[in-house]
Amino acid sequence: MESFPVRHPGGACGFVVEVGARRITFVTDHEHGDASADSIVCDRMVGADLVLYDATFTEAELAARKGWGHSTAEAALAFRQQSGAERMVLIHHEPSRVDADLAALEADITARDPRVRLARGGEKLAL
Repeated sequence: MESFPVRHPGGACGFVVEVGARRITFVTDHEHGDASADSIVCDRMVGADLVLYDATFTEAELAARKGWGHSTAEAALAFRQQSGAERMVLIHHEPSRVDADLAALEADITARDPRVRLARGGEKLAL
């Protein structure tokens, strides 16, 4: 396992876990928008079979929450495409979102990139 810094008040880490030939990158509590920090995060996604990525806010919501240390589904799509990661599951949903909000977000995301979808409580993922 490898840890790497992500952008969050007070500090936080992302993780790369390799099991056999499989690679998982876990990125929670990362606020995108800093070129240096984003480069580190994206580099750790290269070669990943699965990326779990913080998508707490929409871009519109993030404008009022700068400095909170969270990212967006839009940034996730860009990171997945830039890194070439095989699959991405969006985690760390904004707590006030209801199921209908999440379903609409997922429909939009998967329409733009079918390799990206939202996590669900209690879900188990196979690699």
